[in-house]
Amino acid sequence: MKFLTLLLNIYLLIIMNTVAQDFSKHKWENRLLVIFTQDSDNSSYQKQLKELIENEEGLLERKILVYHILPEIYKIGLNTENEWKENTNYKVKDIPFEISLIGLDGGIKLSQTEILTSEKLFGLIDQMPMRIIEIEKNK
Repeated sequence: MKFLTLLLNIYLLIIMNTVAQDFSKHKWENRLLVIFTQDSDNSSYQKQLKELIENEEGLLERKILVYHILPEIYKIGLNTENEWKENTNYKVKDIPFEISLIGLDGGIKLSQTEILTSEKLFGLIDQMPMRIIEIEKNK
C-alpha cells in the first residue's frame, strides 16, 4: 500500500511539474483549485461545481481561482460564460475525477479523488500561515 501511495505521489508531482510553468503566473497572487476530469458530464465534476458555485463568496475571499482541465480543453473560473480553450499544456490522469489545491507558494496542499466540500477547503486554507496573515490584515 505504501508503494502504491508513493507511486501516486510521484505521478502527481510529474503532472503538476508539467503544468507548473503555466500555474506559476499565479504564485503569490492566487490559490488554485484544479479540477481534472475526463468528461464535463461526470457526476462528481458536476457536484463539485455546484459545491463551489454555492460558496463562491468564500472562494473570492480566499483568493481561489478554479481551473477546469479536461483532456482536450480547459477553462479558468466558475463563470459559465468563460470560454473553453484548447488544452495543449495540461495532462489528465486516466481517472474520472480529481481535485487539487495549490497554495500561494505554488505547493500542492491537497489532492483527492472525492468531492471537496467547501467546509474542508476553507478549513484547510484558514489554517495556513499566509491566510492567517490575510485575516489579521483585514481586521
